[in-house]
This record gives sequence, C-alpha cells and structure tokens, in this order.
Amino acid sequence: MNEYLKKRFSKALICLIVVSIVLGANLTPGIDAARAINLSISRKDNAEEQNRISTDLPDQEAEPQTKRRLFKTAKEEKDPAQENSILSKAKEVKPNEEKYQPHQEEEALSDGRDVIIPLLRVNYNVTQNDITGPFDIGAIAGFNKDLDQNIYYSAQNSWQRMFGYGEFYDKAAPYVNMHFDSLRFYFNYGGKDWLIEAWKGQYGITTGGEVGVYYKNENSNRKNFRAVSNADKLPISITLYHNGQKMFHRPMETTWWQTGFRLFKTYRSNVLGMEFSIKFKDKAMLNAFRGSITKDMNISYSTKGTTINVAWDMK
Repeated sequence: MNEYLKKRFSKALICLIVVSIVLGANLTPGIDAARAINLSISRKDNAEEQNRISTDLPDQEAEPQTKRRLFKTAKEEKDPAQENSILSKAKEVKPNEEKYQPHQEEEALSDGRDVIIPLLRVNYNVTQNDITGPFDIGAIAGFNKDLDQNIYYSAQNSWQRMFGYGEFYDKAAPYVNMHFDSLRFYFNYGGKDWLIEAWKGQYGITTGGEVGVYYKNENSNRKNFRAVSNADKLPISITLYHNGQKMFHRPMETTWWQTGFRLFKTYRSNVLGMEFSIKFKDKAMLNAFRGSITKDMNISYSTKGTTINVAWDMK
C-alpha cells in the first residue's frame, strides 16, 4: 500500500509542477505542501516497520536496571595508570609537527622560499636575493646571480663540471680575451692525485676569481683532471679585492668550484688580490696541500683545525 501511495504522490507532484509552470503560478506553496505529504508518508512507513519488527520478535523480559548498571560500570572501568599515560601523551608537544595554515603559501616570501618564474625556468630567492636556475644548473650559462653584490657565481651542477680541467684551458684563455693569474696545488691524498687551482683576473667583460677542486686516479697518465664528485667536494670561500678595496665575497660553501664575477669591470690581475679559505677532510689532507706550496707563489697562509686561509697578492 505504501509503495502505491508513493507512486501516486510522485505523479501528482509532477502534474502539479507542470500545471504551475503553464499557469505561471508560484511553485513554492505547492512544493512545500508536497514535502509535508511526503514527510507524513515516511513517518507512517517507519512506524509500521517498527511495529512489524516488534511483533516478529519474541517477548523478552526487561533487563534489570541494576544488572545494566553493573555491566556498564565494569565495561567503562579503566586502569588509572593507563589513563594518566594517555593524558600525558596527549599533552606532549611535538615542535616539528605543525598544522597546515591557509596563509602558509602567502607567507612563503618571508620564509625565504623560491619564487618560480616558469617562463624563464629560473627561481628568485627572496631572503638571499639570488636568481638561480632549475636543478642547480644555473640561471645563465651555468651561473647564478647574487643581486646584492651584483656578481655571477657558478652553480653546483653547471655544464662546466663535465669538462674538468686541463692546462690547455689556461693557455687558450688569452685568445678569447681572458687574462688572469693562476696558482696550481698538486698533491696526493687517499689514492688520488689532486689539483686545487685558484684564478683571478679579467674574463672578457668581467673581473673575477675562482677556486676549483679536481682529481685523477693515482699515477694516471691522463693529462686532464676531472671535477671531484659530490663526496669529495670541499667547503671553500673567496674574497676578491681591487687595489685593496673589496669587490665581493663568496661565503663558505661545499662545492667543487667556487667563483665570483663582476660584470662590466675589466681589471687585470696585477691590481687584484684574493683571499680564499679551504676546509679539508682531515689533517692528512691539509698537510698534503701545504706540501704543494712553493716559494714563488707569492702567498701567505694560516691554518686553524683543518682549514687553511690563503692571502694571494694582498698588498
């Protein structure tokens, strides 16, 4: 009977809506009335269903109130020590677990995160005021830009890393308008022949300084050195001076090639001085490096721990 009433009600509701549209009447009263009828039918169905279930089930004596109370008390009884443990864990504060805040993305700039410029595939770091490239390959020809100092510096995974170092590069430099001085430190350590080289001078339309770390297998006949792997990178910093005035400073960074270049400055190496620091893996490596220093290098140095601080042509 109930299914029959529902079908008739649905048809009546459809007819009511159609007639109301045709006559231009307000549908609200009709819909409200239909909802009231449907609600009444649903309540009636629920009541009949409950009556049917109660008649089908056998009569059972009501459970004594005291029995239910005892059962409930036994079920909910808990060990006080366990409760204290749970409460103490709930009160623990985990500083590393932070809930997401809807304004976190808007505050990214103040947190020093990168602002990504998709069209150019470069990132702008607000805190460091740097422009860097994707995957640490550099924003421009393997170099990033330090906006505060107005210098370019090499990226960790720049394309130059694939070519290592050979003396041919230095010999060919003057033919492409690069005029610089260099220091080469050859030494053996850990089953490898190492080369750490420093440069300063004019690089085309820039002035800059560099320190690179290279190696080849012990007693190898290779002429060229490879750039060291990530495991052999060393912390290096450099500071370049022009006539005693600081031009720029690159802070200590674990790298294979620490550099800095100032665009549209073309100073020759004889008016430049450079300080650089290198932190070695241990004392043995530091001593091996010190053994490669010769008297004609025109440098002075000091050591602290496993770090050497070198002053080159500082007047």
